[in-house]
Amino acid sequence: MAWERLAHAEITGSAGILTSGTFTAKKNLKVILYVTGLSVVNNTAIVFNTDNSSTNYGIRGSVDGGSDYSHGSQTAIVISPTAQDTSYSTFNITNIDGQEKIVIHDSTNTGGSGSGNAPSRREGAGKWATTSGQITKITVTDNNGGTGSITCGVGSYITVLGAKEPATADVITVDCGTTATAGTTSSGGTLNITSGGSTVLSTIDVGTTSDTKWVLRYKANFGTWSANSYFHVCLSDNDNPITSSQDELGVLYRNDSSSNNFGVHTVAGANPNSVNSQDQQTWSTSTSTDYYFEIVRESSTSAKVNFYGTDSTYTTVSSTSSYTSVSANCDGLDRIKIMENSASNTSGAVTISDIEFYNGITAVTSGKKHLMIQAKGIASSADISFKLRFNNDSGSNYTFRSSANGGADGTDTSETYINAGTGFSGTANIFGTFYVINEAAKEKLVISECTAGQSGAGTAPERKELVGKWANTSNAITRVDVHNSGSGDFGEGSEVTVYGTD
Repeated sequence: MAWERLAHAEITGSAGILTSGTFTAKKNLKVILYVTGLSVVNNTAIVFNTDNSSTNYGIRGSVDGGSDYSHGSQTAIVISPTAQDTSYSTFNITNIDGQEKIVIHDSTNTGGSGSGNAPSRREGAGKWATTSGQITKITVTDNNGGTGSITCGVGSYITVLGAKEPATADVITVDCGTTATAGTTSSGGTLNITSGGSTVLSTIDVGTTSDTKWVLRYKANFGTWSANSYFHVCLSDNDNPITSSQDELGVLYRNDSSSNNFGVHTVAGANPNSVNSQDQQTWSTSTSTDYYFEIVRESSTSAKVNFYGTDSTYTTVSSTSSYTSVSANCDGLDRIKIMENSASNTSGAVTISDIEFYNGITAVTSGKKHLMIQAKGIASSADISFKLRFNNDSGSNYTFRSSANGGADGTDTSETYINAGTGFSGTANIFGTFYVINEAAKEKLVISECTAGQSGAGTAPERKELVGKWANTSNAITRVDVHNSGSGDFGEGSEVTVYGTD
């Protein structure tokens, strides 16, 4: 099923009423709702179209794993777990003309700031009993209904997605480039200068790339980098060493007797060894320290190199080398290459790793606002588990609330992970879906469902519902790690897929 965005509305400037506005009706809807800075202490709710005063809604659900409530003849569908300032909710809605509109929703809130406060959760179902027409507008209200009874704070927003139907061309357009996967050679995504000599080089083939925009990121460790040695990291159009003609765009590193420096380096149909770098920047290096660089082709004739120091999140630029006279004939670059032009380097002097290549863009965004993560774990021999970490953060910055097999909720605070899939019995494969609100300056809220199944139909699958949060308020999520603490291992076929949208 392909989804298209039907509506997106956000509160900006000053607090106000949050409504999607009118959107095109679709038979299947998916809604993402983020509400913050509420003006009232009542629970958040939603109403459809202009039906905000009648009692046409029915609801059933559970808060924090408690007993089900059920209420008929309601004026709205209540969604937030408790009366908290900030909440995050997802909905799946059937929206068929002539039928009652059925809603499945999950919601969480912060439970208070910091990893010491576990989030709350509500899982529920609802319906809008109207059978005539379809939902074409959604408005946020409180549990008393009405469209003017709740004021949402700046930053609150609602996004409505609709499943494409046969009458609509099934075409999806995205505004970011393709990520080429490094590690297609025996280097495994790592490039090394392993011995001295001007012919020493290592390459990774990334296929066809743009001649106007791409980004190459990597970690550089200079190890026993010798004095008066130079080397290049670049995109090139062939596997030739530095003494041969080629097209090349990248960075030249120089370990001079007086200082270390780097600068944009480029040639078109020439010997790179005969051309100096541009806009050289001086910096200090320490032996065996990891440094982070980013090469950006901004157009056919301009490029830059950003140095981030030891910042592995690529957040703060320490210095930049820029050049605006790149030859437009420097094109057809299809491989990442490291090569040296000095014979004085010693074995293992330079290692380039953690390579990320983005084709067709000039800036790597700091993470999409909405993430959907799907993880599949194949148990190789014994029990496995799912423990999520974001941006490689292993600090005590996570908290979560969960229920297994319909049991009572449990909470865990100040943890080093979100424990999404532990506690399943026996050797069982695990599948989980995670929805994440990913605002850089806000705590990251997570709603997840996991299931695990042992071999054969004789054993019923197990399930786990969880809400959690990563208390970081400085960075958007740009990396997801699923760790296994079980006695078994992730087997062949295990995978993690991350989807994102703004």
